[in-house]
Amino acid sequence: GEAWGRFLVERPAPFTRLTPGDAADQVVRLLDEHGFEPERENGDVLMHRCPFRDLAEQHGDVVCAVHLGLIRGALAEIGAPVTATRLEPFVEPGLCRARLG
Repeated sequence: GEAWGRFLVERPAPFTRLTPGDAADQVVRLLDEHGFEPERENGDVLMHRCPFRDLAEQHGDVVCAVHLGLIRGALAEIGAPVTATRLEPFVEPGLCRARLG
């Protein structure tokens, strides 16, 4: 997941310093491009759709770890001042929360 996150995100221009909000916006764009229907809420990223939901319901430990790695890799690649501290799968039906901090 982390390798894909590093690969898929667009790096900022040299010497650009991102704010936590800028970094979260980049993650939201990346997740949106891949079908997660994300949005920001109070510094977290909410994902309203999982492209691998059926698989995640049976093997969440693997699928959710890959998704967390994707977010962490993307944030690392852009030099974000935040990281994904955890992923909370299915906090509501059809909703996962990535905690950034």
